[in-house]
Amino acid sequence: MLFVEGNHYCMFCEKSGNCELQAMAYRFGYTFVNVASVVGVGEAALGKVSLGAADDVARLRMLHPRLNPAEAGMLNLTSANSGADAIGVMSRRLDRLGYDSANADRIIQSIQSGEQVVVVGENMRRVNAVANMVNDAGGRAVTYAPRNWTGVNRNTLEANRSWIRYWAKDKGSPVIDIGRQPTPRATGPSPFYAIENRSLNRWGIYTPFDQ
Repeated sequence: MLFVEGNHYCMFCEKSGNCELQAMAYRFGYTFVNVASVVGVGEAALGKVSLGAADDVARLRMLHPRLNPAEAGMLNLTSANSGADAIGVMSRRLDRLGYDSANADRIIQSIQSGEQVVVVGENMRRVNAVANMVNDAGGRAVTYAPRNWTGVNRNTLEANRSWIRYWAKDKGSPVIDIGRQPTPRATGPSPFYAIENRSLNRWGIYTPFDQ
């Protein structure tokens, strides 16, 4: 959880922007760490970590095995859900994605106004993590989430094409493109994200990525 803010050099894993531990911290609103305010070590101290549920502690240790009970007992993970703090987290994420200041400011203004903001990218866990950040900051995230998923086929691809056209081109909603996942997918690049990204570039809608 020393990685929650993202302003660091990763000591153990490749720094890729696809850190599941960091994404989970964002999801629960833990955006900074206050060390040395929890007394005690061992399993008893682990229970003092301020997480949403007991099984989240186990999940943290699974995601980061070096976080042993003694170390976890020394961390007081403070939930900081204020609007200003959430906006700061969102701004830093846009900066890391490569957004220029003009487009980042436009997106932030839309979020602060409570507008709908489209989030696209490869790997829905990554997309949903950023969508949660948008919601936490006061915006209303929109992601491609079909009710009846039937796998990758012509119908679902066309539905995705219609979805991005409606939100990005017809409706003119701001779009956050988080790009492809850092590690190649075993099944190859996502055809859904390919449609979304190519569409944005074809319509002249800003994205820092050009597939």
